[in-house]
Amino acid sequence: MILNKINFVIIKKKLRIYLLNFFFFRKFFYNYKSTKRLKIFNNLNLNKNSIFLDFGGHEGIFSYFFLDKFNCKIEIYEPSKILFEILKKKFKKFKNVSVHNLAVSNKSASSKLYFHNKTTKENFLIFAQSSSLISAQKENISKNIFEKVKTINLKKILNKHKFIDVIKIDIEGAEYKILDTIILNMHKIGIVYCELNGKPKNPLLENKKQVIIKKLKKKGYWNKKFIEFS
Repeated sequence: MILNKINFVIIKKKLRIYLLNFFFFRKFFYNYKSTKRLKIFNNLNLNKNSIFLDFGGHEGIFSYFFLDKFNCKIEIYEPSKILFEILKKKFKKFKNVSVHNLAVSNKSASSKLYFHNKTTKENFLIFAQSSSLISAQKENISKNIFEKVKTINLKKILNKHKFIDVIKIDIEGAEYKILDTIILNMHKIGIVYCELNGKPKNPLLENKKQVIIKKLKKKGYWNKKFIEFS
């Protein structure tokens, strides 16, 4: 029964990834209850010249939303080779979308992308969203299941642009490697949407989260130019 359930979830995940190639399915999907995370972007005032950076592209749902709603310029950064290949195929016909097989970090180097402790080759797509550049700080991440990846220094990305309208960050704890740089460069960023990892059961990450929130509040960015989402 467990095996059948896992196989069903895998098939469902693959089907969703395939169907996202079709505009009419995406329009339905954006209104589905599980995509309430997308609703916070509805009131943005963007156009074809606006720039959206997607840090942690995964299967491309957020970038598809920005493409369909605003037709803006999009840069996707996804370190997983499997997900990168999926994204590259999905967006290859869109000239305003570029996909990079890189993890955004505080330096350009080689690193390890650690996966959920239940990850196997067969169920990779189920748990891929939990992958992270950090292992010791997340309880569901295995130090023994990883992929060697390339990282890019956030400063290199920011230096390419005079102004960036929107940055979305969903990189499973590794956001704390780059958020100080984000804060220093907020003058050239319209708004940042970021998943901040941390909870009482994980005091190490929770402490980092509270330190960053304190900095953002002091600068006046919290809930104005910097929005936490989950």
